[in-house]
Amino acid sequence: MKKKNRLNICLLILVGLIFVFISGCKKDGSGQEPDTVTDVDGNVYHTVTIGAQVWMAENLKVTHYNNGDVIGNGASSTSHETVRKCQWAYDNDESNVEIYGRLYTWHAVTDSRCICPAGWHMPTVEEMNTLREYLITNGYNYDGTTSGNKCAKALASESNWDLIGNEGTPGNTDCPEKRNITGFNGLPGGGKDVADLFSGKGHSAVWWSSSQYNSDFPWTMCMCSSLPTLYIGPQLPKNFGYSVRCIKD
Repeated sequence: MKKKNRLNICLLILVGLIFVFISGCKKDGSGQEPDTVTDVDGNVYHTVTIGAQVWMAENLKVTHYNNGDVIGNGASSTSHETVRKCQWAYDNDESNVEIYGRLYTWHAVTDSRCICPAGWHMPTVEEMNTLREYLITNGYNYDGTTSGNKCAKALASESNWDLIGNEGTPGNTDCPEKRNITGFNGLPGGGKDVADLFSGKGHSAVWWSSSQYNSDFPWTMCMCSSLPTLYIGPQLPKNFGYSVRCIKD
């Protein structure tokens, strides 16, 4: 009888070890369980932890606010419209959405009805600066240095960027160990201006922050295929259409 009990205990231990092994195989390269978040439309996004922050690893695609209201699609626009709450697929071609997400005006992304999934929010400029500072000081610059601003490659996706050839740029295949090393998978979704012109897909990635520089310009985070820098600045008007990456509360 004792022999049978010992056998049963051994079997239970073996099953437990198998379960632990299988669970461990589901983890990503960082040793953490891969995670996702779902928006109000049912779009599922991968997420990534960078330092103490958790970011979406894909551009936002949602077409409704969290209360179910539709985010309008401004079929036409004029420069004198002061508040435009709109979203678009690049070139009004829905096939672009799967890879690049949608483009939104700043007025849409800061609306009180909320555009990010529950438990997530639009990043502030301070949170964007925290991301950049973490990358630089922890050796994510393409050349491994811990000063200067050369960290775009660490955030940029390994595909879909124009190949320029400049050293350390997102589109260049040099420094392979640094390409998208963070898993942020930054995509060059381009943008849309108030004259209804789309441009920049493959060349530039621009993400809105929730922070205003002044009444005309919000802060944005940008990368382009010809430069190694992660730029954070207030140079783009609120009625233009650009990409969104939400950050976890």
